[in-house]
Amino acid sequence: MTRQSFFIKNVTLPGLGARTLFLSGGLIQEIICKDIEEHQFLSTKNTDKASCRVIDAEGFIALPGLVDLHTHLRNSRDGSIRDVTSAAIAGGYTTVSSMPNMHPVQDSPEAVNILKAIAKEDAVCDIRPVGAVTKGLRGNEITDMHSLLDAGVNIFSDDGNCVHDPGIMHQALSFAGRNNCVIAQHAQDPTLTKSAQGDTQGPIVAPKSLWPSIAESTIVARDILLARAANARLHVCHVSSQESVYAIAWGKSLGVQVTAEVTPHHLLFYDSLVMTGDTRFKVNPPLRSKESVECLRDALIRGVIDVVATDHAPHRNKSPFWHSAPNGMTGLEFSVSVIQKIFVNSGHLTWPEVVRIMSNKPAEILGMTPNTVKEGSAANFFLYNPDVTRFVTFDDSLGPSVNSPYAGMNLPGKVMYTFYEGRLVFEN
Repeated sequence: MTRQSFFIKNVTLPGLGARTLFLSGGLIQEIICKDIEEHQFLSTKNTDKASCRVIDAEGFIALPGLVDLHTHLRNSRDGSIRDVTSAAIAGGYTTVSSMPNMHPVQDSPEAVNILKAIAKEDAVCDIRPVGAVTKGLRGNEITDMHSLLDAGVNIFSDDGNCVHDPGIMHQALSFAGRNNCVIAQHAQDPTLTKSAQGDTQGPIVAPKSLWPSIAESTIVARDILLARAANARLHVCHVSSQESVYAIAWGKSLGVQVTAEVTPHHLLFYDSLVMTGDTRFKVNPPLRSKESVECLRDALIRGVIDVVATDHAPHRNKSPFWHSAPNGMTGLEFSVSVIQKIFVNSGHLTWPEVVRIMSNKPAEILGMTPNTVKEGSAANFFLYNPDVTRFVTFDDSLGPSVNSPYAGMNLPGKVMYTFYEGRLVFEN
């Protein structure tokens, strides 16, 4: 497919000021500092103005394409890949990592290749498969990690389940240490969470019935010790508790190769929302106290927590009853707005720091070349208007999911255009 050329004028590059970008052949060919009319510029490039789209991006900032380490694609054969990747580009993401708890489970090279083949046809952005640690995510038999590695997997996880058996976790981490890949742990000790997360038959559940944060932090502390012994890279998924933050900081102080993620919803929402009975706020790990949320925010600012990851988990139906409602929230479309609301508008993070936690560092963990807005770079970036405020409705969520926690809120900022491999894949 022939890529269109783009002349993007008056766009702001954070830290640099107003610039003009010229995109051609899938690359950012030039970044121009001075004012120049498009016809004058294009005449020097032997480019027909009719074949080059001009975008006036005054008031917009250009940011590298975001990278999500934690996305749920659901069923590879029912259109979910198109729906989820469409949500991704609407949020400025150009790469998402597909967690293995989908159909088919990503526990074999055959399953990974099925995902890749369907993604090639249906996906509108880059998909990186995450391989399962154990067969069927059952926790009792390790997968053939060598063959998954050969199939292109660089991160392994049983997300949705904890790799609870310390022997299996040590075996997986030992493999990761020898092969420079990553084990991503869903930290949740099942022996401490069996009767939790609100087993009430009615619509209301008390925060005290949610599973305790110690069930997360004990696994985090254990796995840090196992990773240290194996000299391996450990990634902690969706951190939610203060105790986990303390354990991660301790691990980093020991030189352990541990990284961690936090979700936008765990940074924004408190456990008091559980009392509303709105099952959009049923998520795993559960929402925590205001004190825990403030600790997570501070940990992200200080770098104890490395990245923001969405844990985007769409559901087409969600029961009004807590005991029968599935866990999960959507998040890809609104993550940047949430981070702007909490951190940028308050002065705690700059836009380059947002790029670090939502693009550069996730790319580093994935082992991929980071996206940049520089001359000669692949044109994977988005244009964002930070100065608008929008009222979010369910209609703003792409795909058939009904579990957006942000519907009914006013959020700042809006993704206006997303470019992937030089193509304009989203326009607001």
